[in-house]
Amino acid sequence: MHMIMTRLVLVSVNLLFLKNRMTFLETLRKNFLNGLYFTFVFVAALAIATQALARRVNTYEATKKPLFFSVEKERVVLANSVTGRVDSVAVVTGQHVRKGDLLVQLADDSMEGRIQSLKLLADENLSAKTELALLEAKLPDYRILAPRDGIVYQIQVAEGSYLSMNSPVLILFADNNVKIVGTVNQAQYAEIQTNKDMDVYSSRFEQVYKISFEGVGRVQSSNGSEERYEVKFHFSDSNEGAAFIDGEGLEVIAKNSSDEEAIRPSTRVKNLWNKLILGHD
Repeated sequence: MHMIMTRLVLVSVNLLFLKNRMTFLETLRKNFLNGLYFTFVFVAALAIATQALARRVNTYEATKKPLFFSVEKERVVLANSVTGRVDSVAVVTGQHVRKGDLLVQLADDSMEGRIQSLKLLADENLSAKTELALLEAKLPDYRILAPRDGIVYQIQVAEGSYLSMNSPVLILFADNNVKIVGTVNQAQYAEIQTNKDMDVYSSRFEQVYKISFEGVGRVQSSNGSEERYEVKFHFSDSNEGAAFIDGEGLEVIAKNSSDEEAIRPSTRVKNLWNKLILGHD
């Protein structure tokens, strides 16, 4: 009798274990299916949102290829109007300067000595006073100042060097009057004529800027078989050109959207993917 009871207990325990195991497997199966379902829903929603975003942000027209142009900044070459020694160079290459900033200070040791001597005589000698005034009037010529806002591109002198008159001293890239220049074929030029309202895209700033057509000139191709045109634009907002580097590449595109958020669709989609999937901006 005792053995029968023992066997019944073991059978009951086994049945209970088997039931719990089946319950666990069923729960695991349901959780897996639920997870698979929600993953599918998430991916589908993301795909729909991405497509909607790409349609909404239509700064670029997919059917048109951008034209690659380059920035052309005006080079201002500065030269000295007097002979003298380079006393100091007040700027470095790449530095932004404002109109009127001191760039290079020149000195003339003999003239400075003469000025000091004349100052001692000027109160009692009219001739010395007149000569002193003439020499002091020349002193501003020894200060080379920035004629415009811009970037120091190249310094062509060194402190202590002696300069003859009209020696090249410094080259400045002016902030204003910045052009966007490129060479196009006849078909591309026809498209530009059709779309006078153009934009330019900077991959460095990931930003689109408004530009205005300025002019065109004919360029003979190397093989002479195809007529090409050099086209120039300028920034509609003249202040925007200051941030660019001479020779920097830009993409000129036809403006076809009222969307004010000027970022390429590909960049928008990448940003959305980074934020939702990778977890960072």
